[in-house]
Order: sequence, then structure tokens, then C-alpha cells
Amino acid sequence: MRIERANILELIGTGKNKYHSCVITSYSIDLVFFEHLILPKLRSAGVTNINLFVDATMLEQYLSSHLGTSHKKFKANYSITPIKTSGAFHPKTLFLAGKEKGYLAVGSGNITSSGMLYNDEIWSSFYYTKDKNDTKSIFKSAWSFIENLKNYTHGINKLKISWVVQHAPWILDLKEDTSKDFFIKDISYFFHIQTKMNLYIIERL
Repeated sequence: MRIERANILELIGTGKNKYHSCVITSYSIDLVFFEHLILPKLRSAGVTNINLFVDATMLEQYLSSHLGTSHKKFKANYSITPIKTSGAFHPKTLFLAGKEKGYLAVGSGNITSSGMLYNDEIWSSFYYTKDKNDTKSIFKSAWSFIENLKNYTHGINKLKISWVVQHAPWILDLKEDTSKDFFIKDISYFFHIQTKMNLYIIERL
């Protein structure tokens, strides 16, 4: 199988009404990089409800070394939830939802300049629309994973996750799907979550 090189941020595309919400998970994060490169991409695609889930230990290390630096100011027009587990919180995902469509990317890159620009990382990207819904099982599993993350949220952060479904009714339709994987060119794809919150898209012939 030939692997094509592409920037997952470019795959999101643009359009004011394309998406409205996103959930991003990462082991580590660079908020300066996020605000200067990723946030504008999300805004250009219409995303206003932005939710980040990051490993608690890595987030604490980052904030302790950056918040005291006066020239680095964060816009904070997004939500951050630290995830504290017995092991590392290690999944790297982007889940975007619009009124009638979705975009999902699962891979190996953190939300840093190295993870998104300079390192060789592997990602799997999928789209969902009502007319092209063969990816329903993947999106169902991804949303189930996100719903479990709600257990770590409080207040407005928890409410913002509920807004995703409120404005993307197709997510509720995913519950009707009973399959555990789907096929593209005779390759089966399915969602796999390991015990320490690692997450993979598995391909199998």
C-alpha cells in the first residue's frame, strides 16, 4: 500500500459553515504553535467550539515553563482539559464536526511544531457525510472515546462537549451502526484503544 505525504491540517479544508466543533487529544502540546498555526486553520474551517485534552503531567511542565514568560500571551479562546491517569495519556486525534459532516484524523504526532511539521509521522484521515457514511463505525468508536473523556471535564468544558452533538445531529445516528470496522479497497479499518489511553487506527488485510 502506497503511503501519501500530506499535511492533516490542509486536509481539513476551509469554509465558514464546514465545521463548528473540534476535539483534539495529544500527549504534549505547544500552545504558542497551536495558536499561530493550528487555531487559524480551525477558524478558517468555521470551528468555534475547540476542546483540547492533554496529558496532565506534560501540560503542567509546559505551563510552568511558559506562563512566566511575559512575551508569550495565550488567547485562551479554547478549552483545555488535563488528563491524569495511572499511565501516560498518549492518543493523538483530531475530531471535527459540522452540521452534516465530520473529519477524523488519528496518528502519531503531538500538537507541537515537531509533531505537526518536522517529524515523519503517520496519520489516518477519514471523512463522514450522510451521502458517504461507510466510515460510520470509525466515527462511532471515536465519539465513544470522546464521551469517555467527559469524565475528566467539569463546568463549561463538559458543556462544550455536549454542544458538539447538539449542533451535529448525525453523531446520534452513529449509535445505529453495529459494525466494528469498515473496508477501503479490501483493507479493514477499526479503532483500537489500549489500556493506557493509547489509540490507534488498525489496518488489516
